[in-house]
Amino acid sequence: MDHRHRFLIQKQQCQLIARSIVARHHSVEWELRLFSVVYEYDEVIDRLQRQIDFLKFGSHIKDLGELFQELPTSFSSETLNQRLKEFRRHYQVLLDTQEDFQEDFHKQSGSIDVDEVLADAHYHCLDEHELVKFRNNVEQLRAKAILIEKLRKDQFEYLNAFDICSSGRNPMTNEAIDALLKRSFSKEDTSVVLWYAGDRLKREQAKKWEEIYQQLISERRKTAQRIKLVYVDYTQCPQRLENFVIVRLPDTRRSDFITGNRSNEN
Repeated sequence: MDHRHRFLIQKQQCQLIARSIVARHHSVEWELRLFSVVYEYDEVIDRLQRQIDFLKFGSHIKDLGELFQELPTSFSSETLNQRLKEFRRHYQVLLDTQEDFQEDFHKQSGSIDVDEVLADAHYHCLDEHELVKFRNNVEQLRAKAILIEKLRKDQFEYLNAFDICSSGRNPMTNEAIDALLKRSFSKEDTSVVLWYAGDRLKREQAKKWEEIYQQLISERRKTAQRIKLVYVDYTQCPQRLENFVIVRLPDTRRSDFITGNRSNEN
């Protein structure tokens, strides 16, 4: 039985006693006094629950450490590399802040005021909501690493479109990225298939994504000439990618557009 459950049972017992006393005395004064006691008891429960939730940060940080062990040392994408570096720096901040908190905790003989701690900007990163948000971001990066490894094993080249999009002073449109990619890959001495996709389309149309994936692998196996498969990831580009797009180079036929659903991310 956890602490909150135990407190709630005790609160119910107090309420039964309170009703019994009020029934015997039929006094508004008694009722107001007992209401005040029960209210204060609620405050105590909430306060203790906040303290229990806050002290969970240790397990969150431990889980984060295990997640970081599953991440690669680097990415081929500068965008993903930068994100990995930022996440590692923030994780080190968490470890340092955790150590500071433990020192303060021991100095106060294990007594803390959670509200005061969270009011201190230095400890804000240990708040459970902040830790959960950070963990979700790290898990997304791990999912990206898993996808890139899957693509690599099946001989797809991974290309992050945001690396191109953010290279100039002003972000490039999807049309401009498309034109640049076509010019660049048209110089290849083999056939090239560019597959424009993103995490949103992959999530919302998982079945279609897998069909295209298997179709391209099968096409490469059945074709005598060498085909270079390139997965172009538009996830982080500011302009939303509306559909899956297949571009074949040399351009012997028009690009294939595969309908996607509308959303706020690629």
